[in-house]
Amino acid sequence: MAGFSVECAIKAAICRKAGKRFFDPDSEAGKYKIHGLRLLIERGGLWNILRDNEGIRFTLLFLDEWTVAWRYNQAAPKPEWTEQFLDRAEDFNQWLSEKF
Repeated sequence: MAGFSVECAIKAAICRKAGKRFFDPDSEAGKYKIHGLRLLIERGGLWNILRDNEGIRFTLLFLDEWTVAWRYNQAAPKPEWTEQFLDRAEDFNQWLSEKF
């Protein structure tokens, strides 16, 4: 669920950047009907805010390994990795909410 929270935070930032409360389903919404976090950042024109923050860029690259298919993965990741993912998702969401 943490990956979905990052996805939603990015989509909310894209809307705020565009001065909208939601995506217009008849216009640009199609290009945001994806789950790839880095691709959302790029398509939403948010990459430039990451340029000067190496730590956040690294965090995004780490989080970008997330996929929707993880919901169906029978093998549980190591607890240490899960904790790190959750921490980084929280850090990224907090940082993004402060920017927008």
